Amino acid sequence: MMNSAPVSLVRLPGDRYLFTSQSTDLRFHEVQRLSAAQARAIASFGPVTTGLLLPIGYGANLLSGIGSDKRIVLQNGYHRAYSMLAHGITHAPMVVERVSCLDELDLVGSDDVTDDPAHYFRSPRPPLLMDFLNPALTRQVVVYPLETRVEIEIKVRTSTGPAARVVS
Repeated sequence: MMNSAPVSLVRLPGDRYLFTSQSTDLRFHEVQRLSAAQARAIASFGPVTTGLLLPIGYGANLLSGIGSDKRIVLQNGYHRAYSMLAHGITHAPMVVERVSCLDELDLVGSDDVTDDPAHYFRSPRPPLLMDFLNPALTRQVVVYPLETRVEIEIKVRTSTGPAARVVS
C-alpha cells in the first residue's frame, strides 16, 4: 500500500462524523454489508448479526480521460500530467472512458465538459496540456494547502409493526 496522507476523524454533534486529510484524493467508497463472521467480531452490548461498513479511503491516483471520436479530454490528473511534462516525461498510462453520445458524456464528464462539449471535442484548437508550459499562457500563483473533508451523518429509525404477509 502506498504512503497516504493521514486521515483524522472527529465526532460531531448529532451522530455526524468528519474525516479530513490533506490528500485531495480522499473520498467515500461504496457501502458494504458485513458478513456474519465480521459482525460477530464487533464488541457491543448484545449479539451483533450484521452491519454496514462506510469506507473512507482514496481514489485511484491515475490520469483519466474521456474519449470521443479522435479526441481525448483529460478529466482527472492535470497536476500530475503537468508535473510529469515539466520534468520531461511525455508518456504515461491513462484510463480512457469512451463515449459515443451526449447521454454517456453526462454520466462520466465533469461539469465543464458537459456544459460545453463542442469546445472540448469539436473546436479546431482545444486547450492542450503543453499549453501549461507556455509562459505566455500561464501564470505562477501561490497555492495554499488544501484539506479534503468527508462528512457522514447516521440516521437510524427502528419500528415494530405487523410482518409483511407472503401471498402464494
